[in-house]
Amino acid sequence: MRPPISKPSVVVVQQGDGDLLEAATAGEPGAFRSLLDRYADRVFANCYRVLGNRTDAEDATQESFARLWKVLSPGAKAAAPDRDALGWLLRTSRNLCIDKLRRGKRWVADDDKIAMTADDAPNAEAQRQASDRQNRVRQVLSGLPDRQRVAIALVHFDGLPQADAADSLGISVDALESLLARGRRTLKQRLMSEREDLL
Repeated sequence: MRPPISKPSVVVVQQGDGDLLEAATAGEPGAFRSLLDRYADRVFANCYRVLGNRTDAEDATQESFARLWKVLSPGAKAAAPDRDALGWLLRTSRNLCIDKLRRGKRWVADDDKIAMTADDAPNAEAQRQASDRQNRVRQVLSGLPDRQRVAIALVHFDGLPQADAADSLGISVDALESLLARGRRTLKQRLMSEREDLL
């Protein structure tokens, strides 16, 4: 009896950000595309949470990657990120979003709702209630000052550690904690007052 023929196993080693950044700077085809594939969804989600509008979030995401492409080009005058592509992209996209908000475009939630995660809700009523809660939280979030909203988005939605979120915002961890505390307190107060109004 012959032994079974085994197929060679393929081990996929994912390149780290530093290697991809280095390769992209050297002009290696596919390195920038790998960064785009790896982080586009996270950068878009961050922009969408800050801006609340799909079109604006797409524009900010595209501009963030265009700026990364530019700093990775040979002869670029701006400093390219050395090891942390995601941190650089989140910082850049956050700055672009805040600039857009400062130019007078107030954050208003888009009609294209953020896709709700599958909720295993037992019936349509439970799904409707979950959707209503999500919409109320989104409305209350839209009323927060920009810096508090961005801090909450980075820590609670993107799941960044506080040190990384503080670095992304260009502030100390203590300042970030203060923004988070004020934002959470305001959210809680506004949601509680809405709840009391409904009762």
